[in-house]
Amino acid sequence: MKKVLPSIFTIMIIAVLMGFAHEGQAQSTSRANTLKEPNLGYTISYPGDWVYAYQAPHIVIFTPRKGKDGGPVISLRNLNSTKIPGGRYKDSDAVIETLMTQLKTAKDVSVYEPEPYPYAKGQTKLMGKQLTAEYSIRGEKYKQYVVVLPRPTGEVFHLWSFVAPEKAYEAFLPTAKAMLHSIDLQ
Repeated sequence: MKKVLPSIFTIMIIAVLMGFAHEGQAQSTSRANTLKEPNLGYTISYPGDWVYAYQAPHIVIFTPRKGKDGGPVISLRNLNSTKIPGGRYKDSDAVIETLMTQLKTAKDVSVYEPEPYPYAKGQTKLMGKQLTAEYSIRGEKYKQYVVVLPRPTGEVFHLWSFVAPEKAYEAFLPTAKAMLHSIDLQ
C-alpha cells in the first residue's frame, strides 16, 4: 500500500502549477539576496527579483516575482536519511532512484542517466548525484534538473531542483546554476 504523503515529484509539480503561499523578504533589486535558515542546514543566494516561500518547514520554493514570464521554479527540500528515525534514504542513489521512479509516471518522459555531482566549499567536499528529465504536464513540455547533496554527517539529503517549461528552460538555466553553486552547507 502506498503512503498518503506526496511524492518528491508531486511536490515539485504542485509548486510549478499552483504557485506558493508565503513570500520571503526579497527586495526588488538586481543584487542577490541570501536565505539563511540555521534549521535547514544551508544558505543559498537568489536573485533580487525572485521571491521564496516555505511549502513546508523543510521545503523552500524560489520563483521570479509575479509578472515574469516562463514559470521557472527552484526548490530545495531536506530529506532524512536512514540514520534518522523514520528516514527513508540510505544514500544519494536511493533519493535519485525514488525520484526516477516518480518521474516515470509523467507523460512523454525522458529521464537521463544520473551522474556524480562533486560539491566543494571550504573544507567541505562531498559527492552528490544529478540528473535531468523531460516530461509533459497538461500538454506542456517541462525540463527538470535535479541535484542531491548529502549533509557531511549523512543524516539529511538536500534535494535541489530546477523546473521550467521547455521553452524557458535554457533562458533560466544560468540563474538556476548560479543559485545551485551558491549553496553553502553549514
